[in-house]
Amino acid sequence: MLHDGVAGLPGRRRRDDLARRDRRILYLRFFKRWTQQEIADELGVTQMQVSRLLARVLGRLRTLVATAAPGRVDAR
Repeated sequence: MLHDGVAGLPGRRRRDDLARRDRRILYLRFFKRWTQQEIADELGVTQMQVSRLLARVLGRLRTLVATAAPGRVDAR
């Protein structure tokens, strides 16, 4: 699952760096290929909330990768 990939980040980052809900949203979106609406229905939130959550968690993941490997990833 996704947490295994996060656990293997350079710098020994642990999967706990992302909340369980964040990992689940990423898993459903990118591994299961669910739409934002399907994720929203599953979580009991709106599609817009899922969009915002995805933007936030992707930004967090981008930062984790950038700080684990400085100069190798554009943290935006």
